[in-house]
Amino acid sequence: MAMDPNVRRTEARLRARSGPVDLTDPADFRRHATEQQDIFMSVLGIETADVATADQAVAVDGHPDTRLRIYHPTSTATPPGTGLPVFVYFYGGAFIVGDSDGPAYDADCRRLAADSGVIVVAGEYGLAPELTFPAQPEQCWTILDWVARHAEDFGGDPGRLGVGGASSGANLAAVAAILNRDRGGHPLRLLACMNMCSDLTGDHLTELGTLSPIPDEELQRGLRFAAATYLAGADPRQPTVSPLLADLHGLPTALVVTCEIDPLCGDGEAFAQALQDAEVPTTCVRFVSQTHTSGGMLGAVPAADSLQRLLASTLRDLGTPA
Repeated sequence: MAMDPNVRRTEARLRARSGPVDLTDPADFRRHATEQQDIFMSVLGIETADVATADQAVAVDGHPDTRLRIYHPTSTATPPGTGLPVFVYFYGGAFIVGDSDGPAYDADCRRLAADSGVIVVAGEYGLAPELTFPAQPEQCWTILDWVARHAEDFGGDPGRLGVGGASSGANLAAVAAILNRDRGGHPLRLLACMNMCSDLTGDHLTELGTLSPIPDEELQRGLRFAAATYLAGADPRQPTVSPLLADLHGLPTALVVTCEIDPLCGDGEAFAQALQDAEVPTTCVRFVSQTHTSGGMLGAVPAADSLQRLLASTLRDLGTPA
């Protein structure tokens, strides 16, 4: 296992602009994440695609309200009734950091909508420790439900609906798909999980040795802290916490993306195997020599460009009749 030289060079440029971070201090983690968003945009020269957007508040039964942002594929809002596919996406951040206004996250959603030609809906969920399980799964399922019920109003087709996310967002996307199935919800065409945490017991974490800029012990301590902060004492073996441990029968066709140099690589690949065992049509793609964050290094890392093309083409397939 060796790191892609393009990733190594890019990470060195990013680290030169940022300081250390304490992964077990939510305030410091958030400070660092905010700085990293701006550094990422500056170092990589990321430009934001000119696409139309609209924000929407969403009421969640029994939990704090949340919001979503609709990204249209062009600079003009898609007329109602157009019938474009819709992809609901949840950001990552170890359940502790992240929001729809982060410049790098916003740029990702804009670019994905423009590249795929589908409507991307960025769903927002509350962060731990201020908000803990089970609020986040309920928020994410409610967003998925709202999108399906209102898709035609913003130019989407509720029959061509997918859901996905990255890291903790992929966990919540999978849980939302499970809740949607169990509650007799809406037909889903795709579940797309990138670098996901599927098992919050920590049993599938991958050790990276000297390849990670953060020592394994410190990194895994941070990941376990994030899980414990999110759970606030809840049992990590619950299927709405660890989708790897859920009954996965009846979920939509899945795309699971993992990266070789990622502590969550084992989580994602175990989840892909569990989906296959449950007879869910599943494609699992491992990006060799890539890290948990290198998929966002467009223009600097060829593998990141390949991942963007893979996801965009997968979303375009949502437009193909079942």
